[in-house]
Amino acid sequence: MENMISKMKQLGMTEYEVKTYLSLLKHYPSNGYGLSKYSGVPRSRIYEILEGLERKKLVFTHKEDSAVTYSPLEPKLLISKLKENFDSIIDEVEAVTTALYSNDKEIYEQKTVKGYHEIIDLCKLLINDAQSRIALSIWDEELSELKDVLNESKEKGILLRGIHFGHKKPFDELVTHRRMERYIAEKHERYIILIIDKKHVVTGIVSREEDARITWSSDPSDIDIKDDFIAHDVMINQYSKLIADNESYEKTLDLIRKDYYCFSDEAYEVIKDA
Repeated sequence: MENMISKMKQLGMTEYEVKTYLSLLKHYPSNGYGLSKYSGVPRSRIYEILEGLERKKLVFTHKEDSAVTYSPLEPKLLISKLKENFDSIIDEVEAVTTALYSNDKEIYEQKTVKGYHEIIDLCKLLINDAQSRIALSIWDEELSELKDVLNESKEKGILLRGIHFGHKKPFDELVTHRRMERYIAEKHERYIILIIDKKHVVTGIVSREEDARITWSSDPSDIDIKDDFIAHDVMINQYSKLIADNESYEKTLDLIRKDYYCFSDEAYEVIKDA
């Protein structure tokens, strides 16, 4: 019940209003004295609370002679009323905030988001806003977190492309990175790149739980760089499949990485056979 009280308070009701309404659902019709007893709302406040609920059309008064009793708005109608109220509020907020916001300013300030769950929530929000295309570089763990919202986007006709690190690929549109054991041996962190419609890019390390941190940008140059990075990864992995039996090819790529990252011979020996 405490959890329900908390949720209904988020819909704009006070704690006493929630307790009174919930008690009235079970004990209607009831008078003020009875409702105070059932709900735990003090008798000194119960009639004030009932008057407020009556003004909101959530409670109705019945008078017969000198007796006054109360009945609740039935739950189905309550839900309809709340949805209508919130839709109206959201429409008004959208109109005012849209009018105030100028999105033609070329100030592409990067935003930082910290914490794993906060990052996942941001990714879900941006994916829901996608209009045409989503590009990803993503690991099993984060793909599992975002699978449902990505499926919803696909059902709306949004295109999905990208590279996947892991073994549980639920989307045929994503290319699985080759030689995962080799990659994991070299990289000890998971990162994510998420691109939405050439409008947003999210990139950063996500494997550090509450210390996970990403940057979120709408800078076109930043988006293009990350998009090219994903495209290059997709091309290399697709090409590798065509010559999968060519050991000299993979060895050559490993040596190129060794040189690029300046691995010592000792460090290279640790990871090369993974």
